[in-house]
Amino acid sequence: MLKKVFGPSDCAKCRLCCNFQRESVWETPFLTDEQAARFEADGVEIVRRSRGGASFALRFVDGSDEPANCPFLNPARGCSLPEDRKPFECKVWPLRTMEKDGRLVIGRYRNCPALAGEKGAALDRLATKELLPTLLAFVAENPASIREFSPLYEICWEGDLPASANDDARSNG
Repeated sequence: MLKKVFGPSDCAKCRLCCNFQRESVWETPFLTDEQAARFEADGVEIVRRSRGGASFALRFVDGSDEPANCPFLNPARGCSLPEDRKPFECKVWPLRTMEKDGRLVIGRYRNCPALAGEKGAALDRLATKELLPTLLAFVAENPASIREFSPLYEICWEGDLPASANDDARSNG
């Protein structure tokens, strides 16, 4: 979805979005119940979220500060999932839908190395001009995917929360 702004080689250089620290587990991609069931059938351990939906289970080494990788990260080639199986949040990263002060915001992760220079502004334009209907449709159908706002993200769009969203669905987790 984001190939107009940056390509696989940009992402392959860093893979920041596929590595999680203990304190960033909340960033693991949201999975619909259908996706979770499909991954579980393939033997992937899934964690159900209290707010709805699911995510991949991560394996941290006890007592270590080392990050845990997404189970589909191939260290040599990047994501091993075919495009049609990738979670929506992976397809649109470094964009994120969040709730801030009762409003829906689309944010761009501030620390994404692929967005240096003009690429950040280009991604903002792509998000607001082309991807906005897709992002809004996803959160309307999956209100549990809406995260609480994090200052790690720069807001590139703000609007009304979908009618289907409620406080329980938006709680962190």
